[in-house]
Amino acid sequence: QRQITELKAQHQLQLSKIASETAARLEREMHLRLEKKEKVHREELEVLQAQVNKVRVKALMESKDPLTTTHIKKSLNNILVSESLYIKFKGIDKERRSVREHVSVKVYELVQKLNSTNETLTAEADSLRERLTKVEAER
Repeated sequence: QRQITELKAQHQLQLSKIASETAARLEREMHLRLEKKEKVHREELEVLQAQVNKVRVKALMESKDPLTTTHIKKSLNNILVSESLYIKFKGIDKERRSVREHVSVKVYELVQKLNSTNETLTAEADSLRERLTKVEAER
């Protein structure tokens, strides 16, 4: 009788353990499914937002309205930005940047590339001048 009671207790304990493990596994699976669905919804939302932004930009660019043209020109007046503003604008998702922010990022990158090329060419020119001076001095 005592053995039967102990066996029943062990069996009940095993059943509880299995039920607990099964519940935990199901909860993890449900959580993973929800995370996947959330990710898909976020991606769909980003695609839709990008499409809306493209339509807005296209509408602005195609507009014959002089007020819109004036607005675009004004927003592009000061496109040279500091490094801190560049970093701020660069941190914004491309699809969410305003036209001014996007143009400012591109201009900053082009200016930096040109400055780097200019420094390289200046250094090369200085080196060539020094060599020319030495060659002329040797004659």
